[in-house]
Amino acid sequence: MSTYQNERTKAAIRLRQVEDELANAKSELQHQDSLSSTDRIQLQVARDNAISEQGQLSRELDRLDRLITWEKETSSAEATIKASRKKIAVAQKELAGLEKQQGKLAEKLSKVTGEIDGYRGQSQADEQAAASAYAAAMAADDAVAEQRALAQLDRVSEAAEGNERKIARLQTVATALEQELAKVVSAQTEAAQQLGVLEHEQMTAVRLRLASEWDKAAQSMIDLGARLAATARFGAGRSTVLDDLHIPLLSPEGPSSVNGFEVGRRSEQIGRDELAA
Repeated sequence: MSTYQNERTKAAIRLRQVEDELANAKSELQHQDSLSSTDRIQLQVARDNAISEQGQLSRELDRLDRLITWEKETSSAEATIKASRKKIAVAQKELAGLEKQQGKLAEKLSKVTGEIDGYRGQSQADEQAAASAYAAAMAADDAVAEQRALAQLDRVSEAAEGNERKIARLQTVATALEQELAKVVSAQTEAAQQLGVLEHEQMTAVRLRLASEWDKAAQSMIDLGARLAATARFGAGRSTVLDDLHIPLLSPEGPSSVNGFEVGRRSEQIGRDELAA
């Protein structure tokens, strides 16, 4: 168990104790008419103190929870990055396969719907042409032409009925393809979301690793700055270069940054022999 976890356990135990103390004080204050003035004041003070400490402990638990999470994530960052490479590669391959499958299904659906439109359009065109020819023959009062046109109209109507049966079959196929396509699109969405989660986890781990490297590099710069500042105490002359120094630190534990004042304070702890070593 880490230091933060130990601190959290102690804080959680104390919080429960404080909550009991607060409940007891509130309960006794409900009967304050039977209390002496001194006892009532003592209970009120105890209640107020308990409320204040309760708030402090709650904030401390939140702080410790953040530190525990940060500690766990930082310690496992390298392993997370390594594992995520394989997971992301698998997810990308799966997504690529689904995209390819979607493309093939969409192409087949387009072909089927094109055939449906072709049969439907051809039937309409043939029926319109046959009907026009029959109407023209009737208008010309040509019995022979009229008979031929009627026979052609009957043939076209029969062909149209055959086309409707083909269209019905193709429509069934199109519906099935649409359902399969919807399944693939849904799987694509899920796979893309999963890939996004994996990439987010990977970049979070990378950020933690880089933050750790940043803080280490920052500490090296601070130590170097302290040594530079320390030379002023041994005859090198004072320099104002580091006075405006400000280095942000990314770890949630400790200060959020270090400035020139801190560097100067550290420099006072460095001796001549350490500088010249």
